[in-house]
Amino acid sequence: MKFPIIVLVSLCIAVYGVSSLSPVRAAVAPTVVSVVTSSTAGGTTDDFSNGNVNLVAGADKTIYLNGIVEDLDGRDEIASVFGVFYRSGVAGGSGCSSDGNACYRNSSCSLVNNEDLNQKVFSCRLDLHYYADATAAGSAFAAQNWAAYVYVSDGQSFGEDTSVTKEIPSLLSIFIPTTLPFGARSVGDVSTSGNNQEMTLVQRGNTEADVEVLMANPFQCQTGSIPVNSIKWALTDVGFTHASSTVITSQAVDTNVYIGYGNDGTPSPSKVVYWNISVPIGVGGNCTSSISVSAIAH
Repeated sequence: MKFPIIVLVSLCIAVYGVSSLSPVRAAVAPTVVSVVTSSTAGGTTDDFSNGNVNLVAGADKTIYLNGIVEDLDGRDEIASVFGVFYRSGVAGGSGCSSDGNACYRNSSCSLVNNEDLNQKVFSCRLDLHYYADATAAGSAFAAQNWAAYVYVSDGQSFGEDTSVTKEIPSLLSIFIPTTLPFGARSVGDVSTSGNNQEMTLVQRGNTEADVEVLMANPFQCQTGSIPVNSIKWALTDVGFTHASSTVITSQAVDTNVYIGYGNDGTPSPSKVVYWNISVPIGVGGNCTSSISVSAIAH
């Protein structure tokens, strides 16, 4: 009698779950869509379309680098924007170190959403000092210009724009006192280094400067007058007497006092012109006249 041989085979089937994976977008670097220089935050037009950014004597000139940045991965990817306004010949170019003469930086420009879901509007405030280097024709850096650099980052990659250039004109401005009081003097008095009058001249621009002086009319007194040649000036108070000082005349004369450029350490360099007087016999009472002191480029 034959019996069948039965072979039992166990089949194990492993079934793995299949997950649904979302597609991964390729990361896109952000870009700078537009840049304009403006006098107001968020301004969309170039307020300096003539090419010149004119400084303010003795004060700051506030400008803004405004524009639009974009990230095709979505505007929420845009992490930061910073702006630089720099003289084209400064060391480091757009990577220059902050310096009131040649490099202004804002590393935290404001960002607000645009209507486009991939864009934001930026605004970078920069306060230009009155001693910022001039680049316009005839200035010390006439062969250069000022450039705006805007950098946008999404934390991993970045975009940049350096297409905007401007000029800063020369600003000739010196603070000159409006009065020169010689005070009470005796008849026959000749001033000395101890009682002459100091006129302090202060730089308020970005141009090396001198001053010219002249005196057209004598001092008219209640009694008599003090002639023009009794008034003299000097650039030092040490060792100079009335006799050794320079006589003022009715023709403008360059004093060569020379007031140099300002910088962050000394924003307003100054110089002193010392004034001496000789009071002749025969005058009395109050005496008045005017001395003309005018700033000129050095």
